[in-house]
Amino acid sequence: MAGAKQKPKKRKPKTEPDNPAQSARFIEGAKALGADESGQAFKRAVDAILPRAKQLQKMSAALVADVAMYSTSNGGRESPALPGWGCPCMVSKGAPYVGYDGWPLLGDTPLNPGDQRRLGFVFLSGEEAARIMRAAGKFYLWEGRIIGEATVVE
Repeated sequence: MAGAKQKPKKRKPKTEPDNPAQSARFIEGAKALGADESGQAFKRAVDAILPRAKQLQKMSAALVADVAMYSTSNGGRESPALPGWGCPCMVSKGAPYVGYDGWPLLGDTPLNPGDQRRLGFVFLSGEEAARIMRAAGKFYLWEGRIIGEATVVE
């Protein structure tokens, strides 16, 4: 019928989050990304990361390492490292600081705080950085602090 009023949709009652701490971290993360209710800011942030993740999936590892991400309570990240994520890889925990931009090859699986995985790595400096990391035998993942470590296996 033309001109008939549609029934208003019933709103679902608000429920309390299952994990209030996780919910608070998600909200803070969304605010940091500038997310709005439309979701456009979040979509822009994700779209900025995805091309790098797709590009990394096509790359061959310069080296392979057993990675141990520190738990959040032990100084690790507060959120998962998503595919496409990278960080400086440091040869030692202290001065002199020597580091190279590196990207773990995560495939489609995020790397969570506390996770341990065998991963390939690529480096901005290519084989030069891989050779130095191999010689060190172990390197450290840096985000303003050490958030994990990697033991070279190949």
